[in-house]
Amino acid sequence: MGTMEIPEAFANAFIAIANDMNDHEDELDLGLSDNHTRLYLSSGCPGFSPYLRLAATGADVVAVEICCDDNRRLEDGTWELTRGEIQAVTAVDLADPVAAARRALECWWTTL
Repeated sequence: MGTMEIPEAFANAFIAIANDMNDHEDELDLGLSDNHTRLYLSSGCPGFSPYLRLAATGADVVAVEICCDDNRRLEDGTWELTRGEIQAVTAVDLADPVAAARRALECWWTTL
């Protein structure tokens, strides 16, 4: 499975639905990477950078992977960076970007 570009319709639906469901007055800090391979997710933890990526599995069905890069300070004062740790996965059908976005949001919520 290779990482693929995130379609605009899916990203826009994901961001809109997430902000609609957000119970805080400020919008969530969500955004698509310049190369469209990551949708950055909100995090209140310094050094913890969650993101969503899509992996091709065939036709319109893809795997949504909720991943993170984590920068941790070790006991000796040095830092350790862990990249691309997969926290949750679900399958979505991009033929319906709104339904796919809802399913992806449910997957993200399992990691919170």
